[in-house]
Amino acid sequence: MDKIQVIIPTTPGRERYLHWCIVSCLAQRDPCFSVLVSSNGKSPEVRRMVEAFGDSRLQLVEPDDFLPMSMHWEFALGKASGQVITFIGDDDALMPGCLAKVRALFAENPGIPCVTHSPAQYYWPDYPLDHQRNRFWAVRGSGQSHVVRAGAALDAVMAFKAHYSTLPYLYHGFIRTEVLERVRRDRGTIFKRSCPDIYSDFLLALYCESFMRFDGVLTLGGQGAKSTGVNYLLDKAFADRFLQTLPLEMRSKYSTKSATVEVFEYIELVRSWRKRPPSGAGPHSRLLVAAFRDAMSNAAYRQDILSDITRISREYFPWYLKMMAAALVAGGRTVTMSGLLQALLALRQRSVMARRYRNAATLYGAQNVWDLAQALEGEQSWSSP
Repeated sequence: MDKIQVIIPTTPGRERYLHWCIVSCLAQRDPCFSVLVSSNGKSPEVRRMVEAFGDSRLQLVEPDDFLPMSMHWEFALGKASGQVITFIGDDDALMPGCLAKVRALFAENPGIPCVTHSPAQYYWPDYPLDHQRNRFWAVRGSGQSHVVRAGAALDAVMAFKAHYSTLPYLYHGFIRTEVLERVRRDRGTIFKRSCPDIYSDFLLALYCESFMRFDGVLTLGGQGAKSTGVNYLLDKAFADRFLQTLPLEMRSKYSTKSATVEVFEYIELVRSWRKRPPSGAGPHSRLLVAAFRDAMSNAAYRQDILSDITRISREYFPWYLKMMAAALVAGGRTVTMSGLLQALLALRQRSVMARRYRNAATLYGAQNVWDLAQALEGEQSWSSP
């Protein structure tokens, strides 16, 4: 029987989240799985926590030196022993019955190399923005699964017609180790940029002919005050330090302050790997709108993103989009326009949060990601086969 292995990278100061993440893993009813916690920084608190669980399915590894995030993930993957692998964050959780469902999905189609799904999203009670604290979003789905052609999914993402989460993925997804080994033989590494999860999505799309998409929730993605992604977006000093730790070969071509621009760099890489010259105006108009929205949403990184837009437009856009990009960038650099757009986008975000996200404490009395996972189990009976 194939072993499913859950890899949880962690760093000092995040033990509060990690505890509940481990609890969600050890509560699984699958007959053959293990959990690998990789502690970057050799935290004594993490070691004590792992030892206190006293569970043979739980293993701790520690790199000798503190590593940049992508290199830490690569280190952890190198210590893996499962035939099916997933990465989750230390502030995330598995749904009850997650691994048993994953095993059943692979059994339905043994040739499928990857299983993806629709992860729920949860903001821990200590999230920096008060209107998002302890709120969550989850879609029950149909509980059905279908096979997706990876090439078609990748083409849609490269045309900015689909989100990168529609690709096969390792972070919150489940991948057969043989695929990862093939990638590492060809490319050397799985995680090679400042955003190891997004970069690996594009890479895996080239190595999976098809994958299975499950219409339901198998994991919860958590975000708290200590989360790397949260601090990267909200704390410019943190982001600058984070990027400075990366080796030169892992640093991005662009500023990486915009997820849209980050995705575009990976699209450039895929085109070079596929030997496809970048062409066609259609994707660029969608890129321009999305990147400009990113710039207007965050004052701290606005100038960096606008500079990226200018650089990309000069290299790739047709003349009329170059003019549009120049006009938007010029307007975005003015205090009046940028302030107005930022206020409008902030109002829109609050509206979306109020409309789509529910309060976990009010509905279920939940105060952490595992409380919420257990509460949601009753809303999707198919999660526990």
